[in-house]
Amino acid sequence: MFPLTNPKEVLTKEDVLNQLLINKIDTFGLVIPAISSTWGTYNADTGTLTEAKAPFRCMYDIVTDLTPWKQTVSTGPAAALRMHPEAAKRLEKLSGGKRVPTVMLIHGVQPDKSNTQFVDAGQSVTDGAVSFHDSQGEQIDAKDAADFLSSIMNKYPVLSKKIEGPPLPIN
Repeated sequence: MFPLTNPKEVLTKEDVLNQLLINKIDTFGLVIPAISSTWGTYNADTGTLTEAKAPFRCMYDIVTDLTPWKQTVSTGPAAALRMHPEAAKRLEKLSGGKRVPTVMLIHGVQPDKSNTQFVDAGQSVTDGAVSFHDSQGEQIDAKDAADFLSSIMNKYPVLSKKIEGPPLPIN
């Protein structure tokens, strides 16, 4: 997480500019989309992602009710990586009318009692079978999700999190 200013301090214009110079777009936290160019290794035959990394800055939690997401590959618990609603709205405005992947589900995970947590783009997450969904819950093909996010990173490089490792290997 990013350091916050002590609430007793006065935030000045110079403080804001300094934070923007140091942290760049990360200064805005979850409400601005950040996209990773590295997601792990995807097997198109099985639909699984190994050495998985979050494709975008998101909230991560384990869900057992998958009814909000249509056409999922399983009915059991899944890790839900959900883009913040405001970040999703901003990405949808940049999409030019294309469907935007705002949720990645990783199926077949073991339920636990963890709370929702912040996960940055490119941060390691659970391996497993994945599905992508838009903000209405409709499923998006993994290749289409990768193509869309890659095109957004190329068009708006400021949204790209530069992560060490090979690029997304979806063919």
